[in-house]
Amino acid sequence: MKKAKQQLTILGLRLYLNALALFNPAKAGTIAFQIFCTPRQGRLREKDTQFLNTADEQKDLHVNDLNIRCYHWRGPGDTVLLVHGWESNAARWQRVIRQLRAKGFNVVAVDGPGHGQSGSRQFNVPLYAQMLETVVAHYQPQSLVGHSIGGFASVFLLSEGHAPSVQQLAILGTPAELTHIMDGYQRLLGLSRRVMQGMQQMFRRRFGRAFTDFSGPAMISQLNVEGLIIHDLHDATVAYADAKAYAAHWPQARLVTTRSQGHRLNGDGVPETIVGFLQAKAVVA
Repeated sequence: MKKAKQQLTILGLRLYLNALALFNPAKAGTIAFQIFCTPRQGRLREKDTQFLNTADEQKDLHVNDLNIRCYHWRGPGDTVLLVHGWESNAARWQRVIRQLRAKGFNVVAVDGPGHGQSGSRQFNVPLYAQMLETVVAHYQPQSLVGHSIGGFASVFLLSEGHAPSVQQLAILGTPAELTHIMDGYQRLLGLSRRVMQGMQQMFRRRFGRAFTDFSGPAMISQLNVEGLIIHDLHDATVAYADAKAYAAHWPQARLVTTRSQGHRLNGDGVPETIVGFLQAKAVVA
C-alpha cells in the first residue's frame, strides 16, 4: 500500500510539473527544486535524543535567521567536526563519537539544515556549506568527517577556502557530481527537459553557479589536505565509481573499500578506520 501510494504521488508530480513546464518552465523548475530539497526524514527519534543528551554542551549557532544545533563532547585533543548526510542527524555518528572520546579527541557534531534540531525546511549543498562555515569558524576543527551529502558539502566548503583550520578530511559514501544527483532525480520523477532547464536556471539565479560547477573531484584537486575516502563496493545509493573519481584527483587521500556496509557505512571496522586516520597526525592528550 505504501509503495503504491508513493508511485501515485510520483505520477501526480510528473504530470503536474511536466504540464506546467510547457507554459512556465521557471515556475516548474522552482517547484521541482523545492521538492528535491525537502527532506521527509531526519528529525530526532527518542533513542537519538538520548544519545545526543550525553554531549557536554548543546549550542545553537545562527546563519541569518536559521539555528544550527551543535553537540559538543569536550576532550583535550584535536577538534573533529562530524557532518551527516541526507535525512539523517548528528546521532548517526554515535559509534564514531564513542571511539573518538575514548582517544581524547574534542568532538563536535551538527544537525544539518532541515534535520535534527536545526532550522530550515530546505536542505541543499550551498546552504549546508554556509552553515558549516559558521560552525568551523566557531570551533576551529583540525579535521572534518562527512557522510554522503555531508561529505560533498564539506568538500565544497574547503574548496571555497572557508575552513582554514582543517588539515584532514574523511568522506564516506560521498557523491562526486551534482549533475549525477540531478540526473537521478529526473529519472525518479520522469521530469521533462523543460523542467530540468527551469531548475538549472533557478539554481544559477539563486546560487550564482551551475550544476556542473559542483564537481567533487574538481574541487578536491584544489585542496592540500590529508584525505580518507571510504566507500562500499555495493553502495546502491552512490556508485563506487564516485569514490574512484575522488581518489584519482586527490593524491593525498587513501581509498578504503568495504563490501558489506552499503551506503550507511556504519558497521564494524568503519569507526576504527576513521579514528586511525585522524590519530595519524592528531594531537591527542
